[in-house]
Amino acid sequence: MNYVGIDYHKKYSVATVISQGGAILKKGVILANRFDAFADFLKPFGEVTAVVEATRGWSVPVDILDQLVIKVLLAHPTKLKVIAEHAAKTDQIDS
Repeated sequence: MNYVGIDYHKKYSVATVISQGGAILKKGVILANRFDAFADFLKPFGEVTAVVEATRGWSVPVDILDQLVIKVLLAHPTKLKVIAEHAAKTDQIDS
């Protein structure tokens, strides 16, 4: 099982795929928030569980990911304190 964290933006998303053991398998930008772009990014990884922060617009990536992955989880924004308080906050760290 692999996992993907998605940092969703209005026009693009940043994603990080990790293995069950925690190894980073791929980091990258999904240039368009469309089904085909997400499918191309995730194709090499087989069974994937996705995590998306429950912020404004969360339903767009969830609707797409529901068709591509085994499970989609929403992360509560205030529970992500470690990320939110990180000194070098970037989209890749968020994902």
